[in-house]
Amino acid sequence: MYAQIPATLKTLSLTGRSRCGALAAASLARSRCPKHFHTTSLVANAGSSQASVEDTLKQLGLESHNLGVYDGKWKGSGEVVESVSPATNETIATVQLGTPKDLNEILTDIEKSKRIWAKMPAPQRGEIVRQMRQTLADKIDPLGKLVSLEMGKILPEGIGEVQEYIDIADYAVGLSRMLNGKVIPSESK
Repeated sequence: MYAQIPATLKTLSLTGRSRCGALAAASLARSRCPKHFHTTSLVANAGSSQASVEDTLKQLGLESHNLGVYDGKWKGSGEVVESVSPATNETIATVQLGTPKDLNEILTDIEKSKRIWAKMPAPQRGEIVRQMRQTLADKIDPLGKLVSLEMGKILPEGIGEVQEYIDIADYAVGLSRMLNGKVIPSESK
């Protein structure tokens, strides 16, 4: 069922890049595509070695240079940005961003995907979100390590960031079976 959804739609839910770095966001998006799994071990302090960083990138299917736009295939023709570890001031990797043209192409694809998604019964949409959630859970440690490295957080906080995505997906999956028109208030104030 997941394979029937257009590629653009498959990456929509993980665009919240304010919560993690560019590499982690790309890795989270890639982790929903089973053939693109990435992860590694890494110590979230100034003592992390370059070999450990390279291992982490390799485990997540990332390289020293990565394309940052996904529409069924990875591409990017815009500015190249560096992801720098705040703990060591060393470059982790680079990401080639998209251009306004890339954005317009993806927005067009999203409009098409939205119509397909809207016609799909809620339990089927919930199943797709459940599969995405499981993929994140399977890679929680390596993804958390990457968030930790990029954001200068201790490892448990990096893993916690990924866990928040998993929790949101769990909530969404539950809602897919409870369409009774009620709005449940957020726990945050």
